[in-house]
Amino acid sequence: MKPSTDPFMRLPFDCAALILAHVDVHDLAGYQLVNTTWKDTVREWIEVGAFHQHFPAEWDRLVDANPDATRDEKWQEFQVCAYELGRDNRWKRGHAYKTIETTASLYSYSDKFIAWLDSSSDNGCRRVSWRRAGYQTLDGDLVPYLTHTLNFRVPEGNIRVLQMCEEEETVFLMVRCPEVVAGMKIEGSDEKPDHMMYMLDLHTGTPLWSNPVSLANYPWNRIWLFGRKKMYRPAGRDWRDLIAHDIRTGRQLNTIPNVTGTGNTPVSVVTAVHISQLRNREVILTLNNKILESEIRLIDSASGSLLQSITNRLPMPTSARSQQIIISTRRADKDRLTFALLSYGIRNLQYWLVEIRKYTFDNDTSKWTQKSLDFWDSAQNHVGLRGRPEIDPFRNFAVDLRGATRSLAIMPIQRLRAPWPHFDAGTGRRLNVTLECTAPVPITLPREGGGRAQFITPTGNQLARPGRMEIHGGTLLADLTVDDDFRVFEFAFPRQYAA
Repeated sequence: MKPSTDPFMRLPFDCAALILAHVDVHDLAGYQLVNTTWKDTVREWIEVGAFHQHFPAEWDRLVDANPDATRDEKWQEFQVCAYELGRDNRWKRGHAYKTIETTASLYSYSDKFIAWLDSSSDNGCRRVSWRRAGYQTLDGDLVPYLTHTLNFRVPEGNIRVLQMCEEEETVFLMVRCPEVVAGMKIEGSDEKPDHMMYMLDLHTGTPLWSNPVSLANYPWNRIWLFGRKKMYRPAGRDWRDLIAHDIRTGRQLNTIPNVTGTGNTPVSVVTAVHISQLRNREVILTLNNKILESEIRLIDSASGSLLQSITNRLPMPTSARSQQIIISTRRADKDRLTFALLSYGIRNLQYWLVEIRKYTFDNDTSKWTQKSLDFWDSAQNHVGLRGRPEIDPFRNFAVDLRGATRSLAIMPIQRLRAPWPHFDAGTGRRLNVTLECTAPVPITLPREGGGRAQFITPTGNQLARPGRMEIHGGTLLADLTVDDDFRVFEFAFPRQYAA
């Protein structure tokens, strides 16, 4: 019998640790795929050294919360940290793993699933198709997860809502189908129904519940809002209240009054509404722009009580028509509901001026406090008004459509060494621009045969006015075409750390 040529079979662990201490997170993942001996040695090193070396803050957080954490618990935590690090590094390099284009008039995307209305098969009958987000390794290649089509025939009619409910693994549909609801009655109402609601199990297609509903005189914008286990609909005389329902049963739970605050502003017309999590509590955030200021309201969804109201003066008049709230997806922020308020203004009819305010939850005061205030001027980087750049203020990059080259580009954001003064003639305010973008990095994809190739938007697409574009944790969703196509770019680090 020949002696083993595997160096880890002959090398004591202490010597192996000296070598592994100089190995980065990505290579540690690859080493575990060699064989069982390599995998066991690397995992032991992760437990005793690599976790603390590569992620000291997360290590301290774990051992403080659980001093007796097992090897498997440490391993699982390291796995998630490594996944997040690799994902974010790929974002900033513009290195997408894959892109997939789907034709659909309606779609809903989450970090775990993507669902869309599919009319391509079954003699044109409409059904809901879905697949898991991300990619799997098959015979050494990275391929999309299988597409599943639900065994549920969607009734003919205009679909008002298609929504993926990630936590409960369901799909919600609201369809205008007068023929289906003819003769039905709405419980507790004399109105005649004109729409049908369905909550479908994602894996079986079985309706968990269905109800007829009337949308006469109903606010069309934000018909439903979705949290983890609850869904909310506008209600009340001025549509300022929300009524919560259980996603899996449809059962009415409670009413949250006066979500939008003073005045008669209905939920449907405020600038933004978000349903997010603070530890195990679901919080409703509303953003309402007024003439010279904006108000953020944070409301406990269970009790309906106002947790906090935050008022900010708008930095420039044009920002009143362009503001958004971004919720941090970083694991370090998951228990604190860290969010940012972005206010977009147009400078000299050519460039974007963006105010970025970041807020985080203070455990001592039980209030959200402003952590930072920054300004980014796109004139610094000659980023014009081809389309509003999509910004991730926590991972510090933006995504922009480069019209001249028909390409999408990642723009890493960094802090200026010294603030750059800007005088706003419209308001008479002097602002200090504190952020800039480095050179745009084109989004590239693996080329068959090796290397990478820049993604170019197909000719004929509507480049001057790009449609919906969203940054998710590991993906970029871009709706840039004139037809019903949408494209998903995957930046997720492959899960080589899976047990």
